[in-house]
Amino acid sequence: MVSINLLLAFLPVWTWHQWFLALHTPYRYGRLIGNLIGKYLYRPYPVLRNPKYSGEDVTVLIPTITDDMEELRPHFLSILATHIHQLILVTTDNRKAKLLNFAEDLADPRIQVHSVPIANKRTQLAAVIPTVQTAISILVDDDVTWTRTILPWLLAPFEHPRNGSVGVGMAAIRIRSSPLFTRCINFLGAVYLERRNFEGAATLTLDGGISCMSGRTNALRTCILQDEAFLDAFCHEKFNGIPLATGDDKMITRWLVQKGWGMYVQYHPEAQLLTTLESGFKFLYQCQRWAGSSWRGNYKTLFVESNPWAVCKKQPWTFYAKYIAVFTSMGLITDPLTWYCYYQIRSLLDPTSIWAGNSGWVLMFLLYLFTKTIKLESLFRAHPRDLGFLPVSILFGLFHGLIKMKAFCKDKGWLSR
Repeated sequence: MVSINLLLAFLPVWTWHQWFLALHTPYRYGRLIGNLIGKYLYRPYPVLRNPKYSGEDVTVLIPTITDDMEELRPHFLSILATHIHQLILVTTDNRKAKLLNFAEDLADPRIQVHSVPIANKRTQLAAVIPTVQTAISILVDDDVTWTRTILPWLLAPFEHPRNGSVGVGMAAIRIRSSPLFTRCINFLGAVYLERRNFEGAATLTLDGGISCMSGRTNALRTCILQDEAFLDAFCHEKFNGIPLATGDDKMITRWLVQKGWGMYVQYHPEAQLLTTLESGFKFLYQCQRWAGSSWRGNYKTLFVESNPWAVCKKQPWTFYAKYIAVFTSMGLITDPLTWYCYYQIRSLLDPTSIWAGNSGWVLMFLLYLFTKTIKLESLFRAHPRDLGFLPVSILFGLFHGLIKMKAFCKDKGWLSR
């Protein structure tokens, strides 16, 4: 009790507005500053002149339940153009005939078609993983387009024997000629992917951590996937007693961490994949699914399969910037509260300070704008016209707080389907 009273005696007598700004500002924006440092120090694995692995060592696995086969054509052709050994497609029994006809039309002997009774990504993948005969398996979504140069970059980190999984940077296929609402949604999807690239590069650089290897394109050593213990855990994961259909990429990431495998993501223009995202209001359901998978996966990492101290000790920056942030980042509440607290303390400021008077409001606005745009610097350099959508991004960032709240209570399945 004496020590507490002694501590309180040295603390300044502040209003709660001052305490909020003093504690929240470094907690939130320290993460941004650290991520900026990590992002700009990041370097990809180089492609060797005589690499250990080539396309002949690669099998690509794509689960799909689409009924529009022509939508798949450009994606599949881009993957086949990289000279992989085999492309295995797995769909549902009622779609198999249509997919077989489509595969015959592509006329590539490297394509195999399989099916399962019920649409479930985990079940679909588990059905074909045992058939893979190459050293590297790449799990790919059916809406992904590869660049011709992507494969050597995907394989380069496997030169290190402890790297078990490799991903690449992602960008959205942009829509420029549709109605304004569609273009706004498309921009928000591009923002999501750009932020993910930014944060992933930062955590990888600062402590080697990554909270989720994206399922859009995830290259893994086949021996990891064909482990019977992995397949059993992959197909029977539950949360609160309910089987999970989503979050397969989170589950794979946690498995790799538990087994001591290294992971890396290649952020390089020649290694970037292009992907489509949901349009219209389906995008909101997709965001809800992402949010639900994030908080459930992080909760399991911190409290079920490990403990906060062990995770923090191993990957302190990823613990702070990713695992904890998913529970504490709520701009819908903290952004308005920050502005309100600043308004309340203005009368306590030195009148000669630049934070007093109108200059203070200008500085607050410029700092706020900086924090909302710096993560998207690469996106705006590549697409300058996207600056016109910046207000949409800021407003959606606030609205996303509601989506996160809803995801806490719902979303065990594929709401965007």
